[in-house]
Amino acid sequence: MSGAGETPKSSGSKSSVDHYNFDDPLFLHPSDNGVVSIISIKLTGPENFRIWRSSMIRALKGRNKLGLVDNTFSKPTTDELKIQKWERDNAIVCSWILGSISESIYANHAYS
Repeated sequence: MSGAGETPKSSGSKSSVDHYNFDDPLFLHPSDNGVVSIISIKLTGPENFRIWRSSMIRALKGRNKLGLVDNTFSKPTTDELKIQKWERDNAIVCSWILGSISESIYANHAYS
C-alpha cells in the first residue's frame, strides 16, 4: 500500500485512471452523464443572457466541451467509435444547455 505522497507501484496493468485522456474533447467524466444543468442560473431572456453565456462558457471550458459548441472540435468523419462518442457528447452538451434555459423559452429551442 502506498503512503501519502507516494506513487502506487505498477502491477503491470494500467490503473483505472490511466486509460482516460482528460485532454481529449471526447472524454466524458462519469459524473457528467446524469447532470441536467452545469450552471446554477437559468437563461430567462436578453436581460440575463450575458451572465448566462459567461457562466456556460466557463462550465463548458472546465469540462473541455466548448469545442463542440463553437465548432473548434467538429464531428469526426472516419473513425466510427469517435463519431459515436462525439454524438453522445453533443447530445449531453445540448441537454446541459437546454437544462439551463427557462421553461418559457425551452419549447422554442428544444428541437434546434
